[in-house]
Amino acid sequence: MGVGVGLAILAIFMIVGVLIQLNFPRTGRALICFGALLLTFFVFDIGFFMITERRAGSGIMPADVYVLLSIILAAACDVAIVFEELRIRRFERIVKGNSQMFASATNG
Repeated sequence: MGVGVGLAILAIFMIVGVLIQLNFPRTGRALICFGALLLTFFVFDIGFFMITERRAGSGIMPADVYVLLSIILAAACDVAIVFEELRIRRFERIVKGNSQMFASATNG
């Protein structure tokens, strides 16, 4: 199995997460984060070994640039997912706090 097909299979977790997120928000977000973590792990590993295993005197090849861009893109996507997850959790905490405050105000 080629590297491209293998990485595409790993992306299935994220695709399924997006599809079920409307009905199951926490499970969908968990699948998105899990898929991103797996994809990043393999992109970093494959990229690291591709860059370090080339010959020292061969210079910079176009494939090296593509590998570095893939690593940077994967890292940027992970940062965006983490920020989005933190924003969602902060909002859920605020909504939960407000609903508890409203419930205590109406009961007392």
